[in-house]
Amino acid sequence: MELLFKRHIYTINYKSKEKNLCELEMKSLFNEPLINKFVFSDTLIDPNDSVFFKSRLDVMYMSKSIDELSRIIEESNLTLDGYKITYIKNDVIEYEKRLEAMKKIGNSIEGNFDLKTPKHSLCITRIDNIWYFGKYIKNNSQWVQRKTKPYNYSIALDISLAKSLVNIASKNRKNIKIVDPCCGIGTVVIEGLVMNLDIVGYEINSLIARHANENLRHFGFDEVIKNKDMTIVKESYDVAIIDLPYGMYTPTTKNLQTDIIRKSRDITTEAVIVSKEQIDTIITESGYKIADKVELAKTRTFSRFIYLCK
Repeated sequence: MELLFKRHIYTINYKSKEKNLCELEMKSLFNEPLINKFVFSDTLIDPNDSVFFKSRLDVMYMSKSIDELSRIIEESNLTLDGYKITYIKNDVIEYEKRLEAMKKIGNSIEGNFDLKTPKHSLCITRIDNIWYFGKYIKNNSQWVQRKTKPYNYSIALDISLAKSLVNIASKNRKNIKIVDPCCGIGTVVIEGLVMNLDIVGYEINSLIARHANENLRHFGFDEVIKNKDMTIVKESYDVAIIDLPYGMYTPTTKNLQTDIIRKSRDITTEAVIVSKEQIDTIITESGYKIADKVELAKTRTFSRFIYLCK
């Protein structure tokens, strides 16, 4: 049987209540449904771009047996000083056999290992009885540090959800223009900027807009959030990320929400819309087509629905 080679293996993890969101995000990034908690792909994505990525393995060698894999590595004359090998658990393998596999691979590499401060992070894993070896890039969860910022509001999007929305909208496209027309304190905009995306925001409430830009400055970004009513925006963008206003700090009505969606359709070709209720009819009447839709697990306050629109 010929081995199917892909450059990268992404290890995925999520809680049961996050399953729908994770599946939509991975489908957007890899353009295929998420079947397992790992993804084979030639698409290069920084593991830190998603809260659901545990790690990425950049495949160097693969084989049907650990002995053959060890021989292949030895024959390649791989030489590294200061390396560490991590085992990623996919197939069910006893602990002793995992240790034995890592020892065999380590003995095939020329150089010294360093478990505390390695210069080179490597890993092995077995999936469907095929062994893989390569570079190990771990998600270091830097996003957690951005939970703390100068200004936060209780109903603001959670940073993990904001990151997912950015991925769902961008689909790993780096050359698109993104707009958050109701950006609040700027969580979505910040996460987009962290991923080096071209993203701007609009916020109708002057105080919130000022606080949002202070949040941006806190993380070293330029002020790209404008205190402006998005319904009068004339610039064009590729995709909008819309967390519809709940009316907590800025008055809102059903008509206003409809106007926001319709205006977004005028200035974008795609949108990711977040709503606390189902708004299928409003979306379709605004000119968008619903490409996908998921309901997030209900919180103590309300449910959220995410619509992927084209």
